[in-house]
Amino acid sequence: MHKSVRIFTFGLLTSSLVMLAIMPFLNNSNNAAMAQEYNSYGDSSNYYSQYPTDDNKYQCRTGPFEGFFVSSVEFCKHLKFDDRKDHARDSKIGPQGPPGPPGVNGSTGATGATGATGPEGPQGLQGIPGLTGATGPAGITTLNSTNTYFTNTTFAIVPNGQINGTVATCDNGDAVLNGVYQVLTDQPVDSKINVIFEGATRSSSSSDVADGYGVFIALSNSTVAILFSAAECFDNPPLRL
Repeated sequence: MHKSVRIFTFGLLTSSLVMLAIMPFLNNSNNAAMAQEYNSYGDSSNYYSQYPTDDNKYQCRTGPFEGFFVSSVEFCKHLKFDDRKDHARDSKIGPQGPPGPPGVNGSTGATGATGATGPEGPQGLQGIPGLTGATGPAGITTLNSTNTYFTNTTFAIVPNGQINGTVATCDNGDAVLNGVYQVLTDQPVDSKINVIFEGATRSSSSSDVADGYGVFIALSNSTVAILFSAAECFDNPPLRL
């Protein structure tokens, strides 16, 4: 048991001595390899130092090498994406894709309800007056035998103590101008004749102008009386034959 421990300890010490002896050779080999690797990338002008040297005397304030000393200020400039040589390749537009499927037509909406009637608008402006009509023919300015006439005499019998009368009418469409009447009795001295109405009148309710002359009387102190009347009329065209 003790013998095995001594052999193991001796072997471990021997290995440590061998490693210490070959370490300087390993370090020199690594330095030589690193020096060879560095020199394979070019001369010292491309080395970016953090300390100024004769070759690297420009310190970058901006750019990808900010804080380093470089051989030219060109290394301190910003490189934009658009300055890359492969920009044309990156910005190339691809082919247009196939058209998508047509959309589905929506359903027709329901008809809206009829709106309420709006308020009545304001009254419109008065229209332009129409043209003046043509002048009509000159009217009659003188009454004479060519445009007036007397109607036939009419009469009525008036008994004692009663009222009666008569109306002399013009032709249809003509107008009354004046009238006359006369009363005949069997006792001209004692008879009392009271005229109740005398003047122009309408012959019917449908006439819109006075087209007749009427007289109404009351008789007393006489047996009987006869009342005569006639009307003077204006002859509207067509003229009376």
